[in-house]
Amino acid sequence: MTPIVKPPKPQPMRPSFESREPLKLIERPPTERDQTRFINAENSYLRLYRLGECTVVVTKEFGKWHLSIAHRTRYPTWDEVAEARYRILPDSLTFAMLLPPKREYINLHEFCFQVHEIDHLAENP
Repeated sequence: MTPIVKPPKPQPMRPSFESREPLKLIERPPTERDQTRFINAENSYLRLYRLGECTVVVTKEFGKWHLSIAHRTRYPTWDEVAEARYRILPDSLTFAMLLPPKREYINLHEFCFQVHEIDHLAENP
């Protein structure tokens, strides 16, 4: 009888953006116009950044973090999205890019992705 050999447990991988130099991250103060656009009864937190070639807007809506990342001429790359998430948002929380029902879909910029805080998912046994 041939013994059953379990495959080795995969080693945890680091995010791919960590294998290169970090992008330049600059925080800029919000203008009055920015505050008018983003601050409201549901959102009193606003931070604006430049990450490499992307603009990043961070708010806290209904008590949950929300990050928008955009580029002028293309979609942000996965590494740009991941780097923004891990450098700007709390590491102890879980975030996701969601595709809501069409009637709830909002996008104010052609090349923008939204990252939302979600409740932590239970790990598989």
